[in-house]
Amino acid sequence: MANVPRVLPPQRLPAVYHDVQSMERIMTSIPERGRVIAMLPLDWYSENELQEIHSREWLSTENPVDALRKMGMASTPEFFPANIGINAMLSGGTANGASDGATMGIIFPQNTGGAKAGGYLTDDATIITLEANKNGIAGNRINWSILARDGMFECVEFFDGQILSTQLCEGLHELQNGAMTSVSYELPNDYDPNADGAVMIPIPLGQITLSGGTSGSVPEYSERQGAFQKAAAAYEHWDVIAFSIDPEDPNYTTATNSHKAWLDQLNNDPPQRSRKSFIFRPSGASSDNSGVYNVNDRYRFDGELLAPAQVVLHMAGLSAGAAGNKDLTASFLRRVTDLQPLPGQTTRRTARQREDAINTGFMILNQADDGGVYIVREISSFVRTRRNKTIQWTDGKTGRVRDLWMQAVNNTFLRYFQGDADDTDDDRENFRIALYNLAAVFESQKMLRNNDISRISVEPAGLKTWKSSYIPFEIPMTIDTLDMITRINF
Repeated sequence: MANVPRVLPPQRLPAVYHDVQSMERIMTSIPERGRVIAMLPLDWYSENELQEIHSREWLSTENPVDALRKMGMASTPEFFPANIGINAMLSGGTANGASDGATMGIIFPQNTGGAKAGGYLTDDATIITLEANKNGIAGNRINWSILARDGMFECVEFFDGQILSTQLCEGLHELQNGAMTSVSYELPNDYDPNADGAVMIPIPLGQITLSGGTSGSVPEYSERQGAFQKAAAAYEHWDVIAFSIDPEDPNYTTATNSHKAWLDQLNNDPPQRSRKSFIFRPSGASSDNSGVYNVNDRYRFDGELLAPAQVVLHMAGLSAGAAGNKDLTASFLRRVTDLQPLPGQTTRRTARQREDAINTGFMILNQADDGGVYIVREISSFVRTRRNKTIQWTDGKTGRVRDLWMQAVNNTFLRYFQGDADDTDDDRENFRIALYNLAAVFESQKMLRNNDISRISVEPAGLKTWKSSYIPFEIPMTIDTLDMITRINF
């Protein structure tokens, strides 16, 4: 019989064997804040389109071109007082560094209609048509100068004497659009500037100031409110609304109630954010909406008395610019003086007046002996201290932490779990660990305390639905806690 080799089962030597799998490292971070959205009359705009302006562009002293190009105005003193509300929003901060103001303003034009400024330069053979990029009377402050220089054409675009763009062209075919202006002209159909012996077509020389730009009408706030809300909901990436309606507007109450209802819907369906709004309210009017912050003080910013809509812009910028680990309570306001007394009170509120202001949901300001103005207390959007209300939370810082936490949880799930997670114990445990690590980041920034993974649970709550619960987190430097329950659908 032939020898047949025997096949033995695989043998493992005595040892410890590991079956290791790895998953993508979950990087947890705190979302950025600082963006204020508002509706304002503008003199440089495209109807129904939001305009972004960063504080670094607005505050640039060496190169203000970006602010001019985007907003048709600058923050320099010669442009005051028309722009002082935006200036206060983007540059007003606190002396203690709790806030440096908004990092970005997102402005919706209240205007309807309007026209773009325009003009043309011509010689015997060529016409150049110039048209402002946007509607508004700001376009009438655009100038162009075209000069012959060393065999070339120097084309310079100005706004109020500030150089916006410079081009040095060999001929007409090289002329491009400016920073705030569209340029159009016609070249012969068979013209080829690169052909042998081609003659450069000259650019008409001269100077011109654009004209005919109009800013259109500015309807009542309530007439444009629906368009603003639609644009704000679609944009999403903002933190605070400056509800910049004048309390003397005949539709003030109707517009305010509509705004509150919209804000509630925005914050709760779906509840991915916890954003807030600043409203200038007449003294004594109470708030019953989570998300609405009330102010009714007026004061001077850089010597100019702010109108109610400008006060709202300033306060919204202060709140948006404050980090989650900062509290605006007891913060002096930079460049603010001369707090204006309201009827029946002085610039220094009595203890009773402060209590009344808290109970009616107002941000409280006071004036010090040296004339400086400070925030007595940054109350929450809904301080329920009356006997017929249930205390929710009392500090504005808590609202910021809540919004940041909601954003961070949402971002973490969408980035690491959406589309990959299954309704399994392992995936729920991984998400629970991710939440713990996220809370640890918040705790390291002094936005939360009392973080303990045993206090966080993630449980099934239906088909492809998780329910995450947290034993209340404490908010440092406040008496508040956050008891968060999150429902996740995937």
